[in-house]
Amino acid sequence: QRRAKILEAVARLSPSLNLVFCLDRSPLAKLASTPLGFIPPFRKLRYPKSINAIWNPPVFGRGLYALFSRSKIVINAAIDMAGEDRGNMRCFEATGCGALLLSDQGEYPAGFTPGETFLSYENADSACNLIIEAIEKSSVVEQVSRRGWASVRSVYSKEQQWHSFRQLVAGI
Repeated sequence: QRRAKILEAVARLSPSLNLVFCLDRSPLAKLASTPLGFIPPFRKLRYPKSINAIWNPPVFGRGLYALFSRSKIVINAAIDMAGEDRGNMRCFEATGCGALLLSDQGEYPAGFTPGETFLSYENADSACNLIIEAIEKSSVVEQVSRRGWASVRSVYSKEQQWHSFRQLVAGI
């Protein structure tokens, strides 16, 4: 529910920004996007008009990396069951492609420092405010995204991953 509120608030910024949401619809959400969506059980699964206006099907693999590398900002909205732990693959993919990561407040892995290597929000309003501020001050996008890219590249380099893997295997 929290994620849905954030996505809906950000989607309302669309008239003034070039936004794209690549979301996978569940089978029931697909039914809700048809005329069946007006029947009460499906109504709550129907995407709001603001999201439908910028909705695109999910993107994977090279298509995802191409999209991220062309993006100024990538939003990562955690799902309700994630607790305070953060750092899913989207964080690494976005920063690794050089986009500014905008994600929830929470506990992130090494190399992810709020305000330095990515921006974090606490609610829908702060997410929207951060997006507007970052777009208006393009230096924020450039500086934070560059630091995020450099951090992921150094902390999670192939050499570092190999070293960590060897330590893991040695401990078995």
